[in-house]
Amino acid sequence: MTDSRDVDELPDLEGLQQPAVAGDDVVRLAMDDVNARAVGGDVDELLLHGLQALVILIAVGVSGRALGDVTAMPEVVDVEVALGVGLQDQERVELRRLDDRLGVDQELLVLLRQLGDALLPLPARELACPGVLVRLGFGVGRSLRLWRRRWIVVRCEGVGCGQREKEKQRYGDPGHSEASVMKPLLMRIYLDNNATTRVDPSVLDALSGSLRDVYGNASSIHKEGQTARRRLEEARESVAALIGATAREVVFTSGGTESNNAAIFGVAAARGFHHIVTTAIEHPSVIEPLQELERRGHQLTVVPPSPDGTVDARAVISAIREDTSLVAMMLVNNETGVIQPVAEVASVCRERGIHIHCDAVQAAGRLDLDVNALGVDTLALSAHKIHAPKGVGALFVRKGLALDRLMFGGAQERRRRAGTENVPLAVAFGVAAELARDATARAAVRARRDRLESELANEQIKVNGAAAGRVANTASITFHNTDGEGLVIALDLEGVAVSTGAACSSGRVEPSHVLLAMGLTPDEARSTVRFSLSRMTTDEDVSGAVEALRSVLPRCRRASG
Repeated sequence: MTDSRDVDELPDLEGLQQPAVAGDDVVRLAMDDVNARAVGGDVDELLLHGLQALVILIAVGVSGRALGDVTAMPEVVDVEVALGVGLQDQERVELRRLDDRLGVDQELLVLLRQLGDALLPLPARELACPGVLVRLGFGVGRSLRLWRRRWIVVRCEGVGCGQREKEKQRYGDPGHSEASVMKPLLMRIYLDNNATTRVDPSVLDALSGSLRDVYGNASSIHKEGQTARRRLEEARESVAALIGATAREVVFTSGGTESNNAAIFGVAAARGFHHIVTTAIEHPSVIEPLQELERRGHQLTVVPPSPDGTVDARAVISAIREDTSLVAMMLVNNETGVIQPVAEVASVCRERGIHIHCDAVQAAGRLDLDVNALGVDTLALSAHKIHAPKGVGALFVRKGLALDRLMFGGAQERRRRAGTENVPLAVAFGVAAELARDATARAAVRARRDRLESELANEQIKVNGAAAGRVANTASITFHNTDGEGLVIALDLEGVAVSTGAACSSGRVEPSHVLLAMGLTPDEARSTVRFSLSRMTTDEDVSGAVEALRSVLPRCRRASG
C-alpha cells in the first residue's frame, strides 16, 4: 500500500530521540504510539507506525541504544535503511571509544615500559635498596599523575563526562583537542648530543628530496644512474671539504664503527704479527677490533691518560717500537670532550713510516679539521653526530695508501668498500657537512656549557677534564655521593635527556673505562653524568636542565656511612 503524504506530515516520535532512553523504553514508547494510532482507526497510519516499531525492536536488539536514537526518526521507515544508518552510527561511536581506549592503553604501556627500563638495568643490590626504589617511585608517581590527567580528558571526550570542570580545577587543563593526543606530556630537553644529534631541517629536506627523486643506481649508465652519481660525488666533495681532503680520498661507509674497523683491519689484517699502540680512552669501535687482533696474535700497548683526560703525546711516542705498524688515537674523547694531541704523535709516525689512524667522530663540527695539518693516514667520521641521519659515515684514506678490503663484492667506492651506495644518506651527510663547517655557533654552545657547569658549582660536583682543552659542547660531571644511573632516570622523568658515565655490558652497569683510566674510583665513575649540547640547544634548555637537576639531586644522593 502506498502512502502519498509528504514526509513532513508524518507524526513525530519525539520521545524516542532522547539519548538517555534505554533500548526497552524505546520499544515501549514506539508500541504506545502504535496503540494510540489504532484508537484513531487509521489503518494506513497504523501499519506505517507498526513497521517503525518493528524496525526499532530489531535494531535495538542488534546494535543498542545509539541505533534506537537513529531509527526513532519518523522518516526512517525502510528496514534496510534503518539498519544501515544505525549500524554506521554505532560503528562510529564504538571506533571513537576504541581509539580513545587504545590511546590511553598505549600511554599506560609506555609508562610501564619506563618503569621496567628503570628497574631492569639495576643490579640486584640496588633493586633491594629502599633509597633507589623510593627515587624511582617518586618519578613514576609523577608520570602516573600526568598519565591520569590525560586519561581523564580521554574519558570525558569519549563518554561525555559531567565531571570535567571538577577535574580541570583539581588537575589543571592539559588540553583536549584531537591534536593533543599526539603531543608529548613534557617539553623534552635533549642534552645527549655526543650519543646522536637531531636531524637538521635542511638536511631532512635534502634527504626527503633524494629519496623521492634520486632513485637510480649510481653505478648505472642511464640518466637516472648518472643523476645519482652526480649527487653522490657532490656529497663526497662536501664531506671532503669538512676535513680538508680531496673527494677521491673520501670513502662512504655505514658509520663510524665501520670506518674504524675498515682502517684497523685494512692495515693490520694481512701483514703478519706486529705491534700496535693505542690509548685507554678509545671508543669501543676501536678498542674491540684491536683486542680482536691481539687475540689473533698481535701485540698491543695501551697508553693511559693523565688525570685531566689528556693522553700525553710523549707517552704514546715512547710506546712505539721498531715493529710498530699502527697507532690508533682519537681526536676528541666522547665522554669528556677532551682534545688529544694527535698531530704531535702523527708527525713522529710519518717520520718512522707508521700508519696512524684517527677516530674523529666526536671532532667533526666541533673543531676545524684538516687532515693535512693533523698528518693522519686514515680518519673516521659519522654523519649522525653532525645533525644528519644514522647509517652513513666516511673514511678518509690518504692518497696513495693501500688498505686491505673489509668487504668484498662490487667495485664501488674505488674498490675500497663494496655495495650499492646509499645516495640519499650520502646527500644528507653532504648537506650536514656543509653546515658543520660554519663555526659561528660554537661560541654560543661553549657559553651555555660553561653556564651549566657554573650554575651547578654549589652542588658538590667535579667537572672531569676541566683543566684540559675541551670541545665546546661537552661536560662530564661527577656528582659527589650520587647514584648516577638513578640521576639519569630521574632527569628523564623530568623531561631531560642525558647519559651516564657507565655503559651496559652483559646486563650489568659497569663503570666507564675512560673515567677509570683517568683515575676515578668505580663509585665516582658511577656518579658521573655526561651533558652534551649542540647548536640546537637553547638558553631555556640549560635553565630547564639546571632546575630539574636541583629538584632531583637530593633524592639521588646516596646515604652516607
